[in-house]
Amino acid sequence: MKVLFIAHSSEIQGSGKSMVALIQTLQKLGVEIEVLLPGKGPLCNDLKKMKVPICKVPFYLSVYPPKNNLRDFVLYVPRLARSIVFNVISLFQTAYIVKLFKPDLIHTNVGPIHIGSSVSRLFKIPHVWHIREYQEEHFGWIPFPSLSNFLRKTKHPNNHLVSITKGLFQHYQMSQNKDYIVYNGVVNDVNVPSIAKKKNYFLFVGNISEDKGFKEMLNAFIEISHQFPTFNLFIAGTGSEEMIDYLNEIIIKSSLSNRILYLGFRKNVNQLMAEASAIIISSRSEGFGRVMAEAMYNGCLVIGKNAAGIKEQFDNGLQFCDQEIGIRYSDYGDLVSSLKNVCRNGVEHYLHTINLAQKTVLELYSMERSGRRIFQIYNEILENGVN
Repeated sequence: MKVLFIAHSSEIQGSGKSMVALIQTLQKLGVEIEVLLPGKGPLCNDLKKMKVPICKVPFYLSVYPPKNNLRDFVLYVPRLARSIVFNVISLFQTAYIVKLFKPDLIHTNVGPIHIGSSVSRLFKIPHVWHIREYQEEHFGWIPFPSLSNFLRKTKHPNNHLVSITKGLFQHYQMSQNKDYIVYNGVVNDVNVPSIAKKKNYFLFVGNISEDKGFKEMLNAFIEISHQFPTFNLFIAGTGSEEMIDYLNEIIIKSSLSNRILYLGFRKNVNQLMAEASAIIISSRSEGFGRVMAEAMYNGCLVIGKNAAGIKEQFDNGLQFCDQEIGIRYSDYGDLVSSLKNVCRNGVEHYLHTINLAQKTVLELYSMERSGRRIFQIYNEILENGVN
């Protein structure tokens, strides 16, 4: 079996990590894979180590350009025109790659890429379309040319959608007859980490942005910081220049430069998770919440926003264990109370919860399990033929 993957970025992001984990399992099952990327980046290095061929075709997501500031408004029309032109050209380039590689199917890694849908129909081969995100709610992406056009494409019988949560499946009105729900493969169920000794810090991991609820998280820690002076906040991630400036300004104003530590991009995130008193997952509309699953796998207590993919992971744990696997919060006041409770009780109070969370992740979000399910889906689709 030969599969052409199309990914939207060559950076190391959640969707890219999930794709790499999936490819690793598919390779073990004998699938020959090639990956199409829009440019060079760190993801290329990971794929080369796995001996996965890479082809580069410049394209843009099929969404409207942002309109966040004056510069965005001035450049709006040129950016939109550029996206349209590049994406039309990319159709011909991708078609040429398909002609040479001759894949049995095309697998698009995120929702806002439409190239795979168009080219697969041209060559009459099936298209698997991974839906990993709430496009507008999470990223502010408005589908081009319209949401109704995107939904109409997803309804075509040749497009088989794979949703990473039940919530996304319902949100995009997917079909029980041709579409699927497969949770991300996040963890290795062979070498399970032991629960590490904890240190007095809360952890934030990921993109420093509004959609991740970063300001809410930061302000909540500042509010409890004077009452609990032995606790720190570690921030591991990157963000826009505007958000980093905001962070530095808040740190100075709050006089907490020795307690709010901006670490930037880190390679030792697993260790940071393992030793944290808790990780704060403050995203308002996470598709799945890969960081949450990674944290639970590493034995880290999760304080998470009870919304979207984060809520679904909590719900899955509650159903699987008959107990909560973390601390849910609904609003800012709830988050402040949750942080105070962890500081007062000590993380040892939550060790049973931490163990249940790790057990849930190993059962539901195994890379091997997820990869084998996708392989099974490929075979089902190919057996049924192209519609």
